[in-house]
Amino acid sequence: MSVLVASGAVLTLGGSYLAPAILNVNIGASNLLAVSLHLLFNAVIWGAIATAVGAASGNRSLAVAVSTGAMVVSYFLVGLLPLVNSLADLAKVLPWYWFDGHDPLNNGINLTYLTLQAGLIVILFGVAWWGIETRDRSSSTGTHNMMVNIVDRLRRDEHAARLVNRLSGSARVGSIWAKTAAEGKALVLVVGFVMFTLMGLMMGPMYTAMEDTLASLAADLPENLLAIFGGGDISTPQGWYQVETFSLMAPIAVALVASAVGARALGGEEHARTMGLLLANPLTRRRVVLEKLVALAAHTTTVGIIIFAGVAGGSLLGQLDMSIAHIGAASLQVTLLGLMFGTLALAIGAATGSVHGATIGTIGAFSAAYAINSILAVAQNLEGWKWLSPFHWYLGNNPLNNGLDWVSVSLFTGFSTVFVVAAIVLFDRRDLRHG
Repeated sequence: MSVLVASGAVLTLGGSYLAPAILNVNIGASNLLAVSLHLLFNAVIWGAIATAVGAASGNRSLAVAVSTGAMVVSYFLVGLLPLVNSLADLAKVLPWYWFDGHDPLNNGINLTYLTLQAGLIVILFGVAWWGIETRDRSSSTGTHNMMVNIVDRLRRDEHAARLVNRLSGSARVGSIWAKTAAEGKALVLVVGFVMFTLMGLMMGPMYTAMEDTLASLAADLPENLLAIFGGGDISTPQGWYQVETFSLMAPIAVALVASAVGARALGGEEHARTMGLLLANPLTRRRVVLEKLVALAAHTTTVGIIIFAGVAGGSLLGQLDMSIAHIGAASLQVTLLGLMFGTLALAIGAATGSVHGATIGTIGAFSAAYAINSILAVAQNLEGWKWLSPFHWYLGNNPLNNGLDWVSVSLFTGFSTVFVVAAIVLFDRRDLRHG
């Protein structure tokens, strides 16, 4: 894991030197090596958290959810706590502050923060070592085998057989969607907690506390800078929530959950060698895809509802008097955005049978869509091409102020339908891997 992260840091550093050279841009005294080194240590911290949780629990979804949630919480608290004078010093205990709190791009390497990050990494890997050494990894299998033996013995008795068969049930696949949904619930819980509390409830009172500061700040911020983050006037409650919550965090939240479920829906079964067992039951491949889709839609919708509840609650707590209908419109549109990327992951997984391929393909499409939208937002001569980006369909009509855009709803629904049909056709025709 550390080697992969280091490779990414080296590529990032190389690109940071190469791009200015190609474009003949003078980067001055910017210390790219320092910021890359701090970034490397910080990235390993989040990987070490996932390793420690996974080693102690044996639960992959929980490991991903906890590490992702910790990173998001640390990132936003480092950005928000300094805005309140009495809380500014609390940011210094967060790992994200050790990465860029002292501005390594301009100030160079800070040995104190590097040492703190290295120390935390050692502690986390120590926890992982302890967790994998002490956790009983065979207890669940042993208990399962014991129960199977007991049931088999009871079935040999003609008096007990009928009762045992009724209690133990039969091997059915009527709840494929429920099984799939259960596998991703840890990620939904962590993402939902972050979006409901930090990016929803807390944002309302925070705007009220900083209303005057935000009004003066809005006058000084370049319009193009705000356009990159989805646009919005941060001196208004709607603009504040659009920039802080709906511009990037809400899309990441729904797309992360939807893509995780979509990527593992079919490719995960093949990777775990359970697809053959699943399809040995009397059901069609189409039904498998559609039930996986139900779980995907359920998780994505759950996150969308949580976002709506958090923002609506924040508006009430901060007495911002925002339109509940417009909050619902923005939440619906971001849910449909996430569902589109989730069905894309489902289609790629159906075509390739690869979890990694579906994940990388979806992340690439999401990143490209956001980058295109950001570039087109500041390039006036390309303004007519904004419709190319799904992010423009999502925020282009400013839903927090103007409500639901039915054109956007139709586009998201149409593309999601195309991806689902593609998943059904591709999965039905592909020779599946069973071993």
